[in-house]
Amino acid sequence: MNSQSSPHSSPPSYEFTFLRHGQSKSNAEGRYQGHANYPLTEHGIRQVQTLADHWDGTGVELDLVISSPLARAHHTAEIIAHKLGVALEIDPVWMERDTGVNGSMRSEEMRCLYPSPEFLSPYSPIHPDAESFCDLYLRASRGYAALLQKDEHAT
Repeated sequence: MNSQSSPHSSPPSYEFTFLRHGQSKSNAEGRYQGHANYPLTEHGIRQVQTLADHWDGTGVELDLVISSPLARAHHTAEIIAHKLGVALEIDPVWMERDTGVNGSMRSEEMRCLYPSPEFLSPYSPIHPDAESFCDLYLRASRGYAALLQKDEHAT
């Protein structure tokens, strides 16, 4: 952001590209992930390499790659950042929703052990040790704010 811009100039515009990690071991096994730390499968690595090659071949340019510290996301980001020649930054604010005890469970296990309540407020976590949707949205908002501050400090 430029503090010397005129009052009639357009506000700055931003383009963010969000990318989900390639197939992880837990995806292949049909498990919830949350904050559980699963690696990419060989198929997941190929998925990401294919995308990185495509982006490189079509001239996609990124200023920075930011990743969650979870192995599946970090490995995905490393492949993309290396192929496109950009810096990689790790920030836990971009981790998946913390599903608490559901992390690593299959759907059928979760439904048997922890049946869904009839009503779940967005302010309530699905389990006492999990993150509510409201908490997730607030965390994502902090991530967006940090991205906008990066631009502000770059000028």
